[in-house]
Amino acid sequence: MPKMRVDAYFGVQAFTKLGEWWNECVMSWLPPNRAIFVTKEWLSTWWKHFGKGLPFFLCVRGFDKPICLAPLFVTRLNALGSDVIRFIGNGVSDYGEVAVEPRKGVDAVNALMNYLVSHRHLWDAVEFSDLSVASPFVSLVKAWCDEFGWRFGIGYELSYSEVCPVLNLPQSFEELTATVDSSLRNTIKRRERQIKRLFDVEFGVVKNEVERREVVEQMFKLHTRRWLRRFQPGVFSLPSSRNFHRHWTRLALERGWLGIHFLKLNGAYAAVHYCFGFGNAMCYYGGGFAPEFGKYSVGTVLMAHVLRHAIEDGKNIFDFLRGGERYKLLWGAVPIANINIRLFWKRSTRSTATVSFMRLRSKVLQIARCIGHKLR
Repeated sequence: MPKMRVDAYFGVQAFTKLGEWWNECVMSWLPPNRAIFVTKEWLSTWWKHFGKGLPFFLCVRGFDKPICLAPLFVTRLNALGSDVIRFIGNGVSDYGEVAVEPRKGVDAVNALMNYLVSHRHLWDAVEFSDLSVASPFVSLVKAWCDEFGWRFGIGYELSYSEVCPVLNLPQSFEELTATVDSSLRNTIKRRERQIKRLFDVEFGVVKNEVERREVVEQMFKLHTRRWLRRFQPGVFSLPSSRNFHRHWTRLALERGWLGIHFLKLNGAYAAVHYCFGFGNAMCYYGGGFAPEFGKYSVGTVLMAHVLRHAIEDGKNIFDFLRGGERYKLLWGAVPIANINIRLFWKRSTRSTATVSFMRLRSKVLQIARCIGHKLR
């Protein structure tokens, strides 16, 4: 077994230690549609706007080389007075993830779990949430718990969260449309011809800071207008959420990751789709459209342009992210489940009570998210 050590970086100052090596490892070890949520830019932005408690990063090294990276924080559940370890990004990230060097998976995760066990004073429960079932970390943690958990009195439970429909993109947009249902294909053609006949049409992609500021605010407005009609607030209703996305989109634009598309009819914003690209993947986070243009299927027409642009840009993965809405599946996306893993101390009443509370809370949040995805 290679010589292992676990470096732990605690506190807000730990973010300053995430050099380029962090992103390089994440990009090398994870699929790009999941890696984006573990970049130092995403993590630090989330912490600035949502972080509470103690952030800490675990870096497992084998012969001084990083082989496992875990972005975590400890937060207090005031209702029970218990401490819970979660992923930085919890709730806003569509994927939680621990980046593991593929060839060192077993040794790396064993070292990570042994660290958590030897620092039991830090936590009453651990919640690894929204891990893709495709993540090797899921099976590696389960294997450790099955083999070693009993020695330390650690129990675990698995629960399914939501699905992220993922579409493998072909070489051309024509190949894609040839595989979808004829009703969708005909709707796109008919509606695009219709709006071009009735309006002055402009399709665009945000390319500079001036456009970003304008289009992001328009997206908030379109999103909110649509859902207030249904007496629901929408996912961008809170100032903290809007500020996070203002901050994140600025960084994403600077890094070349931003892919916000918009459609204007007679100079008015009719629809905005909020995406970000990373490596060979494009992720669709959400968007909005003007209700008065809804009868022209502007959201569907714009999505066709988003997918065409992604293909032409060389992307081969399009991740619709959390939520199994029908419109995502119509494009041929395959739902891939997310899973939650919770660890607890079997002989601790507070620990088992904490997991019971988290289980109930998770069910409530899942219902809220299902509503929220409809709002996205």
